[in-house]
Amino acid sequence: MDNRLTRILHISDIHRGPDEPTSTASLLGRLRTDILRTYKENNRELSADDPKPGAPDIIVVSGDLTQRAAPEEFSEARQFLESLLPFVEGDRGRIVIVPGNHDLDWGIAAESFTQTSSDAFANQKEYYSPYRQSVKRAQDGTFWAKNEATYTERFRPFKEFFDSFYGGRFKYFLERGRTSTVYDYREQFGIVIAGFNSCDEIDAHRGDDGKPHFLGNRASINSDAVYAAVEDPLFSDLRGALLVAVFHHNIRSVDHGEDFLDPRHIQILGQQGFELCLHGHVHDPK
Repeated sequence: MDNRLTRILHISDIHRGPDEPTSTASLLGRLRTDILRTYKENNRELSADDPKPGAPDIIVVSGDLTQRAAPEEFSEARQFLESLLPFVEGDRGRIVIVPGNHDLDWGIAAESFTQTSSDAFANQKEYYSPYRQSVKRAQDGTFWAKNEATYTERFRPFKEFFDSFYGGRFKYFLERGRTSTVYDYREQFGIVIAGFNSCDEIDAHRGDDGKPHFLGNRASINSDAVYAAVEDPLFSDLRGALLVAVFHHNIRSVDHGEDFLDPRHIQILGQQGFELCLHGHVHDPK
């Protein structure tokens, strides 16, 4: 691995929407102030021979761009992200975006399930793995069958935003085994970043639709999506690049109930050579 300095600005959970009291202009202003203050304070501590921090080379946005995945909220999120482009010399490819649990359409998610019997639950394949169940048990004891074709559509609003933002340079796939995006910064910065969707099995109905929460509703990254990412041709010649994984959920619960990432997913990422993970979700800058 080379010793070049690469600056990553990591932000998360901007939650653009009508219920968010902080305007995009205010959010951007605060961010600029924080960046300038951080650079100034860091530079003061560095010796004359140390490389000085400047504008970020890469911006990582680790999910929950919106509040309810509404088109107008994605429009506002796009406005905010485009206001960051001057930091990265106008290069959209240097902004990494992954979805969070607020970026899926919960109405579509609710429509993906129909009530069924306890026998259907007991007789399904992968009965003991909640991450792969096609029939879910709810907290009230009822059982719900998943329509996989409809289920994947819950991220269509995010896909339309994602594809439009990058202008076709990157595309987001709805198929659960393809929900990863590889950003190749080897030549510029000695880094490869893979963005993952950690909401693969976030199925709980939030109550607005009157339907129950499911048991075993822990966040997860589809393992097929991890292997699809590392099968990208560039992984055959990494030349010492640092591998970074970006996803939304944290691996332990901090006042967020059970929707945190199973640590087994971190083990899988480590086995595939990832050395650094960036996430959001907890609204706690640590």
